[in-house]
Amino acid sequence: MLSPGARADCDMLLALAEHELAYGDPGEAAERAHSAGMAALRAHCADHNWPGATRHDLSDALRLLDEESGDDKFHLMFAAVEQLQNRYFEYNREMPQVLCAIDDVRRFIDKLDALP
Repeated sequence: MLSPGARADCDMLLALAEHELAYGDPGEAAERAHSAGMAALRAHCADHNWPGATRHDLSDALRLLDEESGDDKFHLMFAAVEQLQNRYFEYNREMPQVLCAIDDVRRFIDKLDALP
């Protein structure tokens, strides 16, 4: 479970992503949603005293989440978060794809938040 403050931060970033998308800026929307997904994973790491400062730490955290939860969905779901960063930097930012990715990030955050 994410702390209430961490969840509120993630929800705020997702709302900002949707706002940016509504105003026609899929690049900024992608960046905000990426930040929401990263913040959720880092908050989960902090709550469980797992390292979470580097991409390697986050990869290890995803592996632990997969092992502890008994499914491999966390790695798969986090791919959507990472793709948003690629969309931001590679200028591959079509509105429908970013909108779908925002929904994927929300599902990732919900899945993290549902953990004990």
